[in-house]
Amino acid sequence: MRKSYDLAGLTWTLEGYTPYVWQFELQYGPAFGATSKCIDVRAVPARVPGSVQGALREAGILPDWNTGLHSRESEWVEHRHWMYRTRIPDAWLDRKARFRLECQGLDYSGWILVNGAEAGMFKGSHVPHVFDITPHLKDAGNVLEIVFDLPPRWLGQFGRTSRMREWKARFNYTWDWAPRLVQTGIWDGIALVSSDGSGFRAFRCVTDSDVRSGAGRLEVSGEIEKGSADRVVVELEREGAVVRRGECSVEAFRKGIPWDGLPVRLWWPNLEGEQPLYTLTARLLDAQGKLHDRVERRIGFRHVEWKPCKDAPKGADPWLCVVNGRPVFLQGVNFAPLSATFADLTRDDYAKRLRLYRKLGCNIFRINACQFLERPWFYDLCDELGLMVWQEFPLTSSGLENWPPEDKTSIAVMAEIARSFIERRRHHVSLVLWSGGNELMGDMQGRKKGMGKPCGIGHPILKR
Repeated sequence: MRKSYDLAGLTWTLEGYTPYVWQFELQYGPAFGATSKCIDVRAVPARVPGSVQGALREAGILPDWNTGLHSRESEWVEHRHWMYRTRIPDAWLDRKARFRLECQGLDYSGWILVNGAEAGMFKGSHVPHVFDITPHLKDAGNVLEIVFDLPPRWLGQFGRTSRMREWKARFNYTWDWAPRLVQTGIWDGIALVSSDGSGFRAFRCVTDSDVRSGAGRLEVSGEIEKGSADRVVVELEREGAVVRRGECSVEAFRKGIPWDGLPVRLWWPNLEGEQPLYTLTARLLDAQGKLHDRVERRIGFRHVEWKPCKDAPKGADPWLCVVNGRPVFLQGVNFAPLSATFADLTRDDYAKRLRLYRKLGCNIFRINACQFLERPWFYDLCDELGLMVWQEFPLTSSGLENWPPEDKTSIAVMAEIARSFIERRRHHVSLVLWSGGNELMGDMQGRKKGMGKPCGIGHPILKR
């Protein structure tokens, strides 16, 4: 059976090094004493998820960067390697299982060490990173270390978009609302996952509703590591009452299970009172009924379409948002990050802000391309509060030139980021719009330099 152990609950420390000093001792041994002599910041307590800057501030090493020009006194952090360290509880280990380290957000690049051995490398803040650490585990006393490399030198608001090819949140480097404070750290969930060879590798659920009848539609599918499992049981319920339950083979699940005519209540933008949300559960079983894996999603039902405005010329793009057959005037804000060190934020931080926006009458938030895929609880709260989300992929303007990169590597990386964003967030009923990016354009003649004419889907990266 698949088991997931949350590493956030463990005790973590953080140390800072002159770049590569820690590797020197790993390569040549502790006799050189490199680590003990050259460590720049000795171990301090660290929260996970959490940022390096947040841990240093709590330890009294950094000032409050929100005051005056103190953010400048934090920029030295970018010029060190930072090592998070914890111990994996012996009770978690089963030598018959395989173990993966699943990191939902690492900002930005570095190395994974298990018992001093390199178990993998990572690069990119916008996608999860998964490592098979089974070969590096001992029967007891296992030490996990995550080391962060130096971040990219410049990704800020001004520059040339076609040359921006490091996939990390750009607002940290200065933007309209923020000075330079380049976050480093573990910014999202991190877990140790054991598996017996059977489990869900990908899970897809899409909801819709019939405008006339109000009935719901649900399609569920996914990729499965079969192992000894042979069937999937799917159940939809709300407040303990089962709406529908079904069972199918692994092969049928891969092709997709469509459910039509579901007797559901519809989700509405900024609806007074509680939103009608449902729990979707999929269980992977074998012939004896043994549970191998379980996936749960909270979903809602609504129909969204985009129509041309009244008296719009023929062929005009459809800008009018229609939800459940009713036109909705979109009124909201560009949802700027609540903190430069967004790794340190909590669900309560989001709940306070989102409830205030809802009270003000907002019904939609745009997540700007210079930011990041918001934490799961942001979308959970928007589902609960009836707040729609417009989510952009991380391509944004740079002022001097606003043309997205066209090289094959950048296109492939962005395609993988987009796929990851969609797979992780598409089940949220609040998410109504994906956007290719922010202020991507050339001049009015379509040339790469200048401002004026937005890039269309003919651009290679947007077309992909």
